[in-house]
Amino acid sequence: MTECKFSIDKLDFFTEWFSIDKSSFTQLCIWIQAPRNLQQFIAVTENLDALLSVNLRQELAIELGLDKLPIEAWRALLQQLKPKLSNVPPELIDIKPNKQTRPAGMIGNYPIYATLTAAEVDYPTEEIEKIKVIHLIGMSAAIAYQQMHAAGVIKELSSGVEAGLREIRDLEKIAKRPTVPLPDLRDVISLTEVQAELEEWIEWHSITTRWGAGLRLLIESVAEQRSRASRHYRMRISTQIQRSGQQISVQELDGTDATNKQQPSFEPTMRVPDTRSKKLLQQQGLHPAEMTTLTSVIVTDPTAPRSVQSDEQLIRHRNRRRVQASIVQSAQSLPNRVEMPSPYEVQALLHCLANDFIKNKMEDLNTPQYDELKVIILLRLYTGRKLDSLRKLLIFQSKADYDAAQRTFFAVLIEESCLALPVKSTANLHSLGAVGSILLADEPFYHNDIQLQDVLEFRLPPVATQAVIGLAKRKLQCATSRKRVPLFECADEHEQWIRELLKKLNQTYATRWTEHRLSLVMRMAIEQCTQDPALVQLITEQEYSHSIVANYYQRTSITFISGVIKAAHKLIQQWVRTGSIIPPAFSENTRALQNKKSIGSSLALPTNFVAQLCEHLKHHARLNSRLFTGDERLRHAHNSLVAYITVWLGFISGYRAVLDPISDPRHIDLETGLMVISDKDNSLFQHSRIIPLTARFVEQVDRYVEHLIQLAMSLPHKQSIQQEIYQLCHRYQGADTSTHELSIPFLFFLTDTLQARAVSPKNLQEHFPFEIRANANRHYLRSMLVELGAPGEMVAYFMGHWEHGEEPHQKLSSISPIDIAIQLAPYLNTIEKQIGWTIQGGLVHV
Repeated sequence: MTECKFSIDKLDFFTEWFSIDKSSFTQLCIWIQAPRNLQQFIAVTENLDALLSVNLRQELAIELGLDKLPIEAWRALLQQLKPKLSNVPPELIDIKPNKQTRPAGMIGNYPIYATLTAAEVDYPTEEIEKIKVIHLIGMSAAIAYQQMHAAGVIKELSSGVEAGLREIRDLEKIAKRPTVPLPDLRDVISLTEVQAELEEWIEWHSITTRWGAGLRLLIESVAEQRSRASRHYRMRISTQIQRSGQQISVQELDGTDATNKQQPSFEPTMRVPDTRSKKLLQQQGLHPAEMTTLTSVIVTDPTAPRSVQSDEQLIRHRNRRRVQASIVQSAQSLPNRVEMPSPYEVQALLHCLANDFIKNKMEDLNTPQYDELKVIILLRLYTGRKLDSLRKLLIFQSKADYDAAQRTFFAVLIEESCLALPVKSTANLHSLGAVGSILLADEPFYHNDIQLQDVLEFRLPPVATQAVIGLAKRKLQCATSRKRVPLFECADEHEQWIRELLKKLNQTYATRWTEHRLSLVMRMAIEQCTQDPALVQLITEQEYSHSIVANYYQRTSITFISGVIKAAHKLIQQWVRTGSIIPPAFSENTRALQNKKSIGSSLALPTNFVAQLCEHLKHHARLNSRLFTGDERLRHAHNSLVAYITVWLGFISGYRAVLDPISDPRHIDLETGLMVISDKDNSLFQHSRIIPLTARFVEQVDRYVEHLIQLAMSLPHKQSIQQEIYQLCHRYQGADTSTHELSIPFLFFLTDTLQARAVSPKNLQEHFPFEIRANANRHYLRSMLVELGAPGEMVAYFMGHWEHGEEPHQKLSSISPIDIAIQLAPYLNTIEKQIGWTIQGGLVHV
């Protein structure tokens, strides 16, 4: 009965009475799924005009399908219509608003339209803009979902549509509307990010309100289907909110030292992959931390008036500029940072340790305790290790005694006058597969002397060595047993002693020492020597910048790590004496990996193996165009050439294993040889970057396009794929200037029926002689660039490794893609030449 009421067609009478364009109005009614009798349409007119005035980010509008709608024409129609609605004839009495209730059956039969019928709602002034955006996104998502269901893309409707629309209607009622500020979605750029923002909001306010779960489910349902339908590579990973535990002080903008003042501080909150997604990423040869993003900050401001300290939103707004600046500053590692000890302060500390300052200022310590305090401070300076690590130091008479223990202890070796320092990589024990492991272990590769942890033996500077060895000898002489003799007996007191000593030192010499600052000296020295956070973490165990991810990919020579420690100690001594820093130069032999003992990722394959892989792919690219005839010849020749180009691209660009590398030919700029990479194509975790390609590879791409033209000419009996290939070529050559997404990516395989097939990691494996782990190219490339001596900062950008505050394209960044191209070009050319990549013509040169 109710449905019959809604089905009475008033549309023709409506358009004639109000003299509006019937075609445009009908299109609008179809989009909002209006009933035929246009029930309560006057209220809909007001609400819909307000929603269509919202400017969503372009990427999100495209994902919701709003870019294809005549929004401006509809707005003009509604503006034309609104003044006329004051004179409603009796035949259209149903279009009048009813602010009390909706007719029975409307919500069940027209749920999307029902969200637009609210009249005279008293929304909070500060929430109106947020509500408009939430309403538009939720309504558009529901429309998109129902359209996908009607098209058969979705077989069964999710309960999220009904729940999400119900929560939009709940915003009309004070009793059901959340009492906390609503999520602000005005700046989000994708459905995935909308989902993430809602998840975070729900988590923060789960005690206060139950609102939001239905809307999140609706957005998740649409985002998942959009992701599946997209040709672009998206890792559909689930994330969770995690507090970082890092407290960053918001310093004054003039850069003055505010160590002893009450300062605002904040803690970054991260969005990280959940347990299941972490395993998925590791199976792909990637590290979960690569998908970690900064999602929000928790600000504490003791300087704010007491009346507003509990107002999180106001506190964040008050400190916004300083928080942004502090995020960037916290990611920097400059020797002249306020946080960093100065040469004068290090000089003052060493002077006090060399004289009787401790005995004079801390008279309650006896001689053994004084010796322990002096040694622990020197070790903090010259190893950068935390107190917890240094407390475990053991004493061995000789290297032979240490080896006999068959354990990787942190130890002092008396006869050798050195430290045995355990180092551990964050890499996984990657399996190269049964065939790969056997093949790579033998001649000529010898890819087997790679460890995830090892022990370095090195000497401290002379003064420190004398103090450490002297203390070790005295301890060993007094020990009743020579088995696992600890260097420190009063380890539990060290932290308190250090604080007391540094306080007296600061009062006497006007320094700013803290226990934390002691560890920054060695970190700074290693950073200045190498610009490599992976080495900082290996040596000092300090998680710094993107060190975890860099360490995961990198394979480093043990000889080189030992050389870095020695160079860092020399740099500290030079810096203290002169106040200047001159980074050392390391020889090629010191950095070399081939046939050398190393630590790190076993997926950093030897160059001679990658060269043989290149030769294998090259051989098939040449051979397959001659072995077959007809369509089989076209398919094999094309697929082998694409496999060759894809692997070449991966080993000189660090491209992650994706479904469609170079999805659009315009991602390559032929004039500069630069290429845009967005190989983490989930917009929440997007790390787009601009990287240089080698001139030879750009020429190979030119030849590939010639091959595509020849392939298309050979497919008159397959007009669909022929036209798609021609469109690719036209876009590459600049003849096609449109912005729509092409139906096939630039690099693609052909199936048996000559249809386009994704260049996925799984499909690419078919062209390898045996299974090679996806993303092994990234492990190889980072390790090779480090081995060749490429600047560490450039390597990090090239690989897409950065933390919050280090983003290369943010407004405070001075990164130039051209500068990076100039600096990295020699190293990339060397790698390309060593492997043996050469230009192949495919069908053109048969």
